Amino acid sequence: MLPLYELTKQGAEWTWTDNHEKARNTIIECLTSAPVLTLFQEETPIQLFMDANSLGYGAVLVQVIEGRQHAVAYMSMRTTEAESRYHSYELETLAVVRATKHFRQYLYGRKFTVITECNTLKASKHKKDLLPRIHRWWAFLQNYDFEVEYRKGERLQHADFFSRNPTEFTVNIMTRDLNWLKIEQRRDNELRPIIDNLSKDNPVENYVLEDNVLKKQVNDPVFGQQLRTVVPKAFNGVLSTLFTPH
Repeated sequence: MLPLYELTKQGAEWTWTDNHEKARNTIIECLTSAPVLTLFQEETPIQLFMDANSLGYGAVLVQVIEGRQHAVAYMSMRTTEAESRYHSYELETLAVVRATKHFRQYLYGRKFTVITECNTLKASKHKKDLLPRIHRWWAFLQNYDFEVEYRKGERLQHADFFSRNPTEFTVNIMTRDLNWLKIEQRRDNELRPIIDNLSKDNPVENYVLEDNVLKKQVNDPVFGQQLRTVVPKAFNGVLSTLFTPH
């Protein structure tokens, strides 16, 4: 999305390049490929997954249907120049404001859960010594009926890992529907040769095929040696709400 956002800035010269065309095609492909979105259902638990950084805000509206989480809608928005200098806690709070405004037709008058990796956000809901702008944000949020649930970052990889690395991604994925990922891995020019070699029983260092899904052995500084699913780099910047956290 970043190349397209840059074109919308005030005073920006309109020059359509290969990067813009690639971004446009990536968006079209992601919006028309599996997994597809679920229609909103009344009387079904609502979860709002949040992520924010200096570049932008991201949110996914999720409903829990028959014990499984299903994406209903996505939101992505750039920060302004002033917002990009906010503290991470301020960005996370503002992200909730932006998301509730964006999904107002789904959220207003209904109870829902905001899920975030910002523990301070949960604690600040009832604090009094806040910056004036944060007071204004919370005053607005009083119009909505929600609880804030904190989860550690490793449990929210579906909401933020695409913004952390510009090339190849590896991530722990726990979902039963990986057919779309198998297809995208084989479309990727860098991953396809690795998959072809492994399919012919030619070893490739640190890579394995598990149920026809390409995975990579990584050394996580916290969790040690882990086997993680590889996500094609074409999905950089796309909301990672394609995955279900458990």
